[in-house]
Amino acid sequence: MWKSCSIAAGSFLVLGGVYYYVLRTVIPFPGNLFLTFFCSLGAVFFVSAIYQLLSGNNEVDAVRRFQRGEPPSDGKLVAVSGAIYADSAPILSPFQGVPCVAYSYEIRPRGRSEDSSGADAMGFAMVPSSIRTPLGSVRLRSFTMLTEFPERDCFGPEPTRNAGRYLETAPFEDIKDGAFSKISSLASDLLIGESGTLRRDLRMSHPASLSDRDLVERRVEEGMEVTALGLYGIDVGGIKPGMSAGVATKLFPLGPEKTLKRLRREQRTALIIGTVFFFFSHGLAAFLLLANR
Repeated sequence: MWKSCSIAAGSFLVLGGVYYYVLRTVIPFPGNLFLTFFCSLGAVFFVSAIYQLLSGNNEVDAVRRFQRGEPPSDGKLVAVSGAIYADSAPILSPFQGVPCVAYSYEIRPRGRSEDSSGADAMGFAMVPSSIRTPLGSVRLRSFTMLTEFPERDCFGPEPTRNAGRYLETAPFEDIKDGAFSKISSLASDLLIGESGTLRRDLRMSHPASLSDRDLVERRVEEGMEVTALGLYGIDVGGIKPGMSAGVATKLFPLGPEKTLKRLRREQRTALIIGTVFFFFSHGLAAFLLLANR
């Protein structure tokens, strides 16, 4: 990760020097600095997207290695796919009571879009689990945010009662609005121990009633087919916290083929954005150069 970031930063600085040298005598300050920044950024994005699309990024390569039946290597980025099960007892999702190996939830004002800064309460939990693959069982010992899993709206009297009980009994940490972004940034470093559940419950406000609140869950249900990407550690017999090849632990509710398609689609999207950014910034630069000649 540091190597790729250093190359990108170095390329940005070199290109910035070239662009500024060309623009400094034609476009007055501070316009030349702004244009230098956008042109350099556009060029770096464009070249990076083309390189990833042509050579395949680390995540795509990891999925392909799994599909070829290659065993995982210690300290390397791996992809594993299969049905996921709790190593002991599963946990129940807080609102609908569905058995799962991990969940996240949010209580927020009705009609509010997904935005952690406006939530009343949120949290996540995960138990030690394993993914049953054709090569054998692989442990999942690193927490991962469940952003790839769909939000499930929980309507009706029973989810509302469950949410009320959860608010009364859960060991909440009271935090300031917006502090969740700082806490979630630490989640990828959390190690799921051999015993017990990794759990955090965070509360920003105390709603007087749940009748005007949306209750949403994301769940990794027992037996669900998933694909996990992360750092393999022989010491834990599976995926552990940490970065490998610039990738933190990720979990997809998909098999290997669909995960590969998802990753490829993300690559194409990055290429489109990079191309548009590149031609817009350089087209603007060319227009201003011609207009100021």
